Amino acid sequence: MRGSHSRLPSVTRLSKAGTLCYQGRRMRAERIFTNDLAKGTKDPVWMLMEPLRKLKYEPKVLGHALQKNGVTLRDFQMYSEVIQARDIDHAIAVIREMAPYPLSVEGPAEYFTHEVDTQDIDTIRNRRLPTWVVLFLVSHKARTPAQAERSLLDLVFNQIPYVSPKTQPSLLVLTALALAKYSLVTPMQRVLDVFLTIPIEHSRLHFNLLLQAIARLPKSPEAAKLAVKVLEIMTSRAIMLAPRTYHILLADRFVTLELTKILRTKMLEQGFLSSAAHLESYVRVFSKSGDIHDANKYMEAIRAHEARRGSPHIPISPNPNDTDGSPHRANTKYMRVFGEDRSSAFNYLARLLGQQAVRPPQANETKTLIPQRNHLPAKKTVDVFDWTTALSAAARDLSLPSKRLLDIFNRTLDSTTFPPTVATYTVLLRGLIRRKSYTSAALIWDRLIKDRLVLDRKTIGAGVKALTLAGDPTGALRVLEAFGAKPGAVAASPALVRRGPRLWKRMNAEMRPEVPVQLDTMTMNDFMVALLRIERPDVVVMIWDHMEKLYNVKPDSHSLDTLCRAARLAVKLDSGTFKGNIAMLGLSNPFRRPKVAPSTRDEVVQAIQATLAGRDRGNVRSIWKGKPAVDIVRAAFRGLIVSNWPYMRYLRAPAHAVRRPGEEDGPFAPLREVAQSISQSISNEIREETWAAPPTPPLLSISSLPPHASVVPSDATFQAYILLLGTSSYQHEVPLTLAWMRALQVKPSHRTLCFALIFWAEVSLRGPLFEDWADRNDRSEYGRLVKWMKEWVGEKRVPTDDMVAAYLKEVDDAKDTRRPRRKPLTIRPDNDDS
Repeated sequence: MRGSHSRLPSVTRLSKAGTLCYQGRRMRAERIFTNDLAKGTKDPVWMLMEPLRKLKYEPKVLGHALQKNGVTLRDFQMYSEVIQARDIDHAIAVIREMAPYPLSVEGPAEYFTHEVDTQDIDTIRNRRLPTWVVLFLVSHKARTPAQAERSLLDLVFNQIPYVSPKTQPSLLVLTALALAKYSLVTPMQRVLDVFLTIPIEHSRLHFNLLLQAIARLPKSPEAAKLAVKVLEIMTSRAIMLAPRTYHILLADRFVTLELTKILRTKMLEQGFLSSAAHLESYVRVFSKSGDIHDANKYMEAIRAHEARRGSPHIPISPNPNDTDGSPHRANTKYMRVFGEDRSSAFNYLARLLGQQAVRPPQANETKTLIPQRNHLPAKKTVDVFDWTTALSAAARDLSLPSKRLLDIFNRTLDSTTFPPTVATYTVLLRGLIRRKSYTSAALIWDRLIKDRLVLDRKTIGAGVKALTLAGDPTGALRVLEAFGAKPGAVAASPALVRRGPRLWKRMNAEMRPEVPVQLDTMTMNDFMVALLRIERPDVVVMIWDHMEKLYNVKPDSHSLDTLCRAARLAVKLDSGTFKGNIAMLGLSNPFRRPKVAPSTRDEVVQAIQATLAGRDRGNVRSIWKGKPAVDIVRAAFRGLIVSNWPYMRYLRAPAHAVRRPGEEDGPFAPLREVAQSISQSISNEIREETWAAPPTPPLLSISSLPPHASVVPSDATFQAYILLLGTSSYQHEVPLTLAWMRALQVKPSHRTLCFALIFWAEVSLRGPLFEDWADRNDRSEYGRLVKWMKEWVGEKRVPTDDMVAAYLKEVDDAKDTRRPRRKPLTIRPDNDDS
């Protein structure tokens, strides 16, 4: 048997595409998780994951692992092509072509449903796959967001009934990790719902790993809600948090102030002894939020911790009268507490340099240190990160002119022996953009490129925004194409950026590697917002439609917010033009030929470039994909809501319009209002009697998944959508939109509620006589919505008439269809530095 497993004749045919993407890269989260699952569960199936990944290089190790799991050579060869597939789509295609594999068990009804579209009949739902195959595909074969939210979830939800109960939690944890990798929040909720319904043998292991997967989502209220929900369940089940879970949850990219306070309470309840890294995380979070009291408390805690350890490097105290200590990483994090107070930030920097004026450290004592997860090296002197943090305070202080900010940056270069990092350049770029010094920002970007630093996604986002606002959106697109990783390409590890300010300084220019950077949603949002500000809404929608095809990036709520604003701007730009009005009339032409949409990535890039180049020809901006821009956004928004949360289709509006938007009063208006009042009152009574609760959607469904599962609308998103509805003669849809907000537990701001009431009044209020009668008889549709609002947010949070009146001018400006005046966006010297 041992000899048969060591031969593995088909292994040598493995394509390079399946293996090279792993060579030379740091240990991935998948390996960390599978190693933890192997240690915690003692299940031999985890012995297969790494040998399968290195199939070509470790056949003997694989043979031993197969033997331990009782997998025969015949069974392995049956699925060898599946294991060697380039991605999960390819793997599933191979499975479908295989000979039928008989099912030995039927899936439990509570896990498995057959609500399938006709397109999905030819799926793998009637095939029971070996557990080791499913685990490997979930761990390593989802290479794009689309594959993670469709193919991967389809595989998991079809196969989990056939996976043993003890392995089901591990499968869902790996699924959550794959979703987090591509920022897919909505499917994560679905996975969590299933996770909480199954028996879990190793509760502490699986709950901690699930939390660690959630913490890899981008920072957002929705992600924080998921983490808090899991934490509450862990508390109710008396499950302890692991030290690494604390560390990952406190990471800067995820943690919120609310979550930090919950974790601090949980640490105290569990008697958990915080490490230096945890204390530094608290200093960072509270300093960033401006909470100087808590920041000071944890700085002193770090000082006490280092003193107990006998460390010679104790951070300088926040108390200016305390002169002991030396520069420490915690001091760098603490500097964020000064916010926009650049004077205090640079005075604190002077303290770090020894209670004297800022001077450059000696070359032999300067050492750029990079925080790692474990075994952080001691920091002995001020470094470039301290300078960057102080510069960020100056950049946030808008009373400081652009010229002064540039002077500070240049003096730093002249007076110190350490060069700026990409983080330093990013701080400067964003500071100049906030001051509207777009030309200066574009020049700084050129300077950064000449320095040949290894770029990160934040720097690319700032550079793209600077170039676009400086009047060169085509150049910004070239930057994305030059530095952004394309789908299927191997992106640079973030560790490359952290190794030093000039990683390739000593190499010849022609020998320096061009390592693509995996862009994220924030980068694309920077580009979309900049395009909106230079009045190119027609390009904004193209980025929304194709960002995944272009750079393997999914949109988020801010992307949808920007799309709503782009549609409003597009209508405003074209409404007063002859060409725009003719184009709108042309939409009703039955003989018009629709444009062919680009299908390949190259065609999409060419289409965007052509659209940007066509600006001077006065292109129509309010026609998107052959339809009015408003209709495109309404369809996208409504489709997103119903597809991400299917139960939303059963929601009904809490109030109904009494007239059409823009309908003028006429001689028969009073009779029409009486008739509408009577008919609506009768229909409302009938509706209340016959309404039935919607059926509970199944936890595991194999119906087609939503196209934008990464988007969870926020208050700002709903506000932008309500403004779009109200300025586009769709005021009657406002109550249903508010019902969606309530169902999604989105807390509305006063601003959002005021806009909603203003627009709703336009289609729900009647003449004084009839409105007074309707209000006394509880038949006022406006009063009905206000009453519903009180039940939702409480009477104190419902806007008063004075609050609503304060936003009337803003609504009037939003409805003004006159083309906004703006200065020509050409590259020219800045005039805002005086």
